[in-house]
Amino acid sequence: SLSLSLNLSLSDTHTIMREFQAVVMAGGLGSGMYPLTEGAPKAMLPVANIPMIVYTLRMLERNKFQEAIVVTRASASKQILHYVKEVEGLKIELDIETIPDDSDYGTADALRQIKDKITTDFMVVSCDLITDVAVHALADVHRAHKASATCLFVEPQRDGDAADRSKRGASHGDLIGLDKDGSQVLFFANRADLLEEGSLCLRKRLLNKHSEVHMRTDLVDAHFYIFAKWVVDFLAEKKSISTIRGELIPYLVHKQFSKKRDNPADPYKFCTTDEPMTPAAELRAEILGASPVKQDGISCYAHVVSADSSVFCSRANTVPRYIEINRLVPSLLGQFLPPYDGREVDLLHPGATIATKQGMTASLIGDGTEVQSRTTIKRSVIGKHCTIGERVKVTNSVIMDHVTVHDGCVIQNCVISKNAEIQKGAQLTSCQVTASHTVPADATYKNEALVPEETVYTA
Repeated sequence: SLSLSLNLSLSDTHTIMREFQAVVMAGGLGSGMYPLTEGAPKAMLPVANIPMIVYTLRMLERNKFQEAIVVTRASASKQILHYVKEVEGLKIELDIETIPDDSDYGTADALRQIKDKITTDFMVVSCDLITDVAVHALADVHRAHKASATCLFVEPQRDGDAADRSKRGASHGDLIGLDKDGSQVLFFANRADLLEEGSLCLRKRLLNKHSEVHMRTDLVDAHFYIFAKWVVDFLAEKKSISTIRGELIPYLVHKQFSKKRDNPADPYKFCTTDEPMTPAAELRAEILGASPVKQDGISCYAHVVSADSSVFCSRANTVPRYIEINRLVPSLLGQFLPPYDGREVDLLHPGATIATKQGMTASLIGDGTEVQSRTTIKRSVIGKHCTIGERVKVTNSVIMDHVTVHDGCVIQNCVISKNAEIQKGAQLTSCQVTASHTVPADATYKNEALVPEETVYTA
């Protein structure tokens, strides 16, 4: 019946848990987040006073995953494990895989390291992705097309997304070509590389199969993928590929329309199409409008989160995006915290002492923080056990735990890391202050990164 078909088209989250392994990438150096990562692993930087990796793991737990492989730097592993299990109390089991602190491992290198732990098709998600996307949406596309790789792409959802892309310029981002149905990825390239090459070439074999290619410059790669198991076996042989987004995805997309080659690292030697689709996968394919037949070797597909979707999906991978996400997430905490019912969460922690609550506007104030009189805080996040003096003005900023801000300071569009001290009368605009740094009294800084060694770098 029709109702039966519709019910079967929705992936059971328990099936997702059994069918896919989950891999969380938390080992990057976080160069886009400099200087904030000078004093903390990127995965532990707080979003709305909660380390960003917790959002990723809660997303997996909400989708019934019972375990995840977390790839991180050796120096961060104990900190992540302690916070996730002891402070947040997540039930998901973590298999921590460490990479050396001084290594320049890319995300594909990390997959190569955990090759022996991958036994099924697997999901890869970045620790800086903050989303409440339903994982079954991505899984259904992957199953229906029996894909080699399935990507999550996002249309700019808010003014902040579009503004950030505009600020970075036309040379940043990707050029993504989709088929007429908007599902198969036919072309994937970095726009900066195309500008350097000065031309765009589409292969004849591609055009023979697809008379229409819809080129998109507005899509953002969310760094959330599903791969067929054979991909990690291929990576073990193809050691020249170091990153997923920059190299692996463009390579697989390109190889969809290439001939098989007689060399040990040819991906066609690894992808197998002998196994037929399961009846459930054929049904999903029919409902999704896909052809329920086996794919010819390599195939890459995408699920696109539209701009008008209620799904929140954004990466905290640059300082401006980090500030913007901290501005947006507090009002959405009910979507990200159990029981995930979208309830309104009190932004002023009952353990905080606030002299004048009327001065607090759309801001999150953490436990144990003291805010003195005649102080205004707008669209900001203040961490735990901070002291904010009198006549202070904080706007569009993130202040982490154990920060002291003395009387008369003005802080706008800034990130102040933990244990920092902003002395009396200082004025900061669009600055990043690293952990334990002291900003002297009456100092004025704009567009600068302030580090403990007393050296000032232009941001």
